[in-house]
Amino acid sequence: VFYDASRKLILKGVDGVVYVGDRQMERMEANMESLENLRINLQEQGYDLNKLPYVVQYNKRDLP
Repeated sequence: VFYDASRKLILKGVDGVVYVGDRQMERMEANMESLENLRINLQEQGYDLNKLPYVVQYNKRDLP
């Protein structure tokens, strides 16, 4: 993940997460990798994504 180091800093003391993924099918694998990296980064900070409030937002819904 391109912003892995920045993400780790931002996640310190987090109360919740908003994950924005690209809706285009050709980006689905990259979205899944990014979401897994988010889960790992949260785990390193002592958080469990399943117990943390989060929102998933799809970007580019207006494109075919």
